Amino acid sequence: MDTYQRIARFMDRISETVPGAPEQQIRILIAIMNEPGITQTDLGEQLNVTQASVSRNCRALSIFLDKDKHGNPIRRGHDLIEMRPDLYHTKRLACWPTPKGQQLAADIQNVFKYEKTAGAERRFRASSSSS
Repeated sequence: MDTYQRIARFMDRISETVPGAPEQQIRILIAIMNEPGITQTDLGEQLNVTQASVSRNCRALSIFLDKDKHGNPIRRGHDLIEMRPDLYHTKRLACWPTPKGQQLAADIQNVFKYEKTAGAERRFRASSSSS
């Protein structure tokens, strides 16, 4: 399977878990998976987006209470990350994957790991048969 197909499978897996997620949410999610505990400030600098945008997208990726049209509390969000005060700068929020986010990360890694292993096995068979 080539790189484009792997990327397509990766995007399919993200779309299944976070339906309709904008590209910016996906980029933020990937950055958090890559560096658990990254602060929202660092996310903004790394991805070159505003603090307001990081905050809004992190809120959507987490789980939060909102109210329906009748004023009743309801839970919203994707429950893929959680935000906690940073250990060193308690006024900053650090972002961590939730168990659901960790499972998504593991699923995605398995897609790439399987493809990498399958490719190595095909190359091994080809070199063995030519000997």
